[in-house]
Amino acid sequence: MVSTESLTGRPRIRRRLRDAVLAGIGAALLFTAMTTYRLERPGVFYDELHQATGAFSYIGRPTTMFSFVPIRGVPLMNMTYTGAMKTAIYGLYLRASGRPFTIFSWRLLGILFSAAGLVLFCVLAGDRLPVPALALFFGLLLSDTNVLLQSRHDWGPVALGFSLRMTLIGLATRQLSGTRRQWGPFLLGLVVGIAIFEKLSATVLLGPLAVILWADSQTRSPRAVAQALRGLAVGALPVIAVNVYSLATTSTLTALTAIDTTPRRSIFGYAANYLILGNGRLERQMMFDTSVLRWAERLEGLAILALILIVAVVAWTRGHVDSLARVAGVWLLCYAAVGVALPLLPHGTAEHHWIMGTPFQYLAFALAAASLWSPGSRSKAGRALFVTCLAALLVARVPAVLSACDAVRGDKYSKAWDPSLSTAAAFAARQPASAIFIAANWGTATQVFCFANGRQDFVFEPFWRYGGPETLNPILESPARRLVIAAAIRPASPLKPGEINTLRQVTAAIFRDLATTPGWEEVPVDPLIQNLRAVEIRMFRRTTRAGGS
Repeated sequence: MVSTESLTGRPRIRRRLRDAVLAGIGAALLFTAMTTYRLERPGVFYDELHQATGAFSYIGRPTTMFSFVPIRGVPLMNMTYTGAMKTAIYGLYLRASGRPFTIFSWRLLGILFSAAGLVLFCVLAGDRLPVPALALFFGLLLSDTNVLLQSRHDWGPVALGFSLRMTLIGLATRQLSGTRRQWGPFLLGLVVGIAIFEKLSATVLLGPLAVILWADSQTRSPRAVAQALRGLAVGALPVIAVNVYSLATTSTLTALTAIDTTPRRSIFGYAANYLILGNGRLERQMMFDTSVLRWAERLEGLAILALILIVAVVAWTRGHVDSLARVAGVWLLCYAAVGVALPLLPHGTAEHHWIMGTPFQYLAFALAAASLWSPGSRSKAGRALFVTCLAALLVARVPAVLSACDAVRGDKYSKAWDPSLSTAAAFAARQPASAIFIAANWGTATQVFCFANGRQDFVFEPFWRYGGPETLNPILESPARRLVIAAAIRPASPLKPGEINTLRQVTAAIFRDLATTPGWEEVPVDPLIQNLRAVEIRMFRRTTRAGGS
């Protein structure tokens, strides 16, 4: 005999899933609206476009810039530690649409990655969360200035990785809530493997993967672990293959070529930054000419630390009677596992690495709140303390979000993101077919290449290994090249007395050698271009005709 509950249970679950997906779509739309405001106004940062350069290979315009392991000109990876997944998606867009590169379309892609992660999570696990918990989870994400700004500009890159982590926690939430799927462990490993291919530092997600497998009695078995490892290997197969080939041919692993031996920041400084990352101070300081809200940072740190302690207590005291509390503890352990693993990476880390701890902590907070307000909980003190900490977090975050909004509205950008970067790139891209572009230092080449829609034999970066005129001569020798646009990022400050800066010396040498190369002369630049805030542009014209006369 079928019970009434079983007859009504499935429709109720479908309604919960429908409501959750609608909530996810709403959150994604709000996220997109917040991050696309005046999207084209900020100048284009060099690293922001490093994954865009290879996209032109999909329309027959390959480049060696950020093209590691090219297959018929198409990059498999952008660097030894990042996979060219975003490159491929944008390249296919260029090929299918026939449209030229625009900074709006490129930035929108990163935003859509993050927004899609919100919806994917709801599709996978929305029906497993109470609606208030889901609302709190999204509220914490949408008030995270770091997530908003890094998704908006994706220079890390971080957006695709964020979407993969949202997929991971969606799959794991279903697994931990009792939905047993034969391929569950394999899919968990697969997502982590893809994340590692996308960005090698995502190896820190091996910790959360281990925590998730350990937390469920059904996935602690050797069989489930083997499934997860198979998924991990499949997802990370491209980067594994590249490293195996490198080891066989050069006796070195490409994964270890980016080792950084410079001294690290103190562990306490790192821990503080990891906790207060959502306040977005580092990202705002990098992008905007605005004041630093130290009090808001400190308040956020205290609120986050208190919420972590509350989650730990809830998981410890209620985990054996409430699945919400138990799973909240799992996500808190995942957040801690990432935090512990990041300093162990063989290179320095910054905010675009630390974001890999997000959104584990927010889901832990949301589920702990759901447990505290569940019918079986009678902890009025715990509820009051949670609300107090959440209110403190809100007080800390509102000024940070408003500060970022005000900076975007008022174009209060730092030199690194000044609109003149885009102006300079657009100017260089408009030059005739007889022109070439020479970057005299780091910071302008990717922008010009993309604004010129992958124009071939146009952009050169001799500063990487500059050896004087001998480096310039092969670039300038073609008689068809009659105009040089040379550019350099303006220094942030003048040199101090006695200070030696090799990079600035290289830039000065490139400009000097261009001006003194036989058969070339410097010509005036339009004052509007000459006086750009962030970029110095100089122009040189060939004085001899083709043939040498």
